[in-house]
Amino acid sequence: MNTSIFQAKRISRKSTIQLNGTLDKVFPLFGAIREKEWADGWDPRMVYSTTHLLEEHMVFQTATEYPEEEADKT
Repeated sequence: MNTSIFQAKRISRKSTIQLNGTLDKVFPLFGAIREKEWADGWDPRMVYSTTHLLEEHMVFQTATEYPEEEADKT
């Protein structure tokens, strides 16, 4: 029996990009699901979603580019 205690961490990143298109054309291409269609290596793991579409309060996990953020795998 595994008796380890799970401690959740929330990490948020923010950046700015410039897109050559109108908001109504480019905005639908972003989000946990749609980015998988065009972003190489983007493979989110759904933690919580009621529809598996972009929705308020959905939670997903991705691989990190920052080794210091790697989850404890024990």
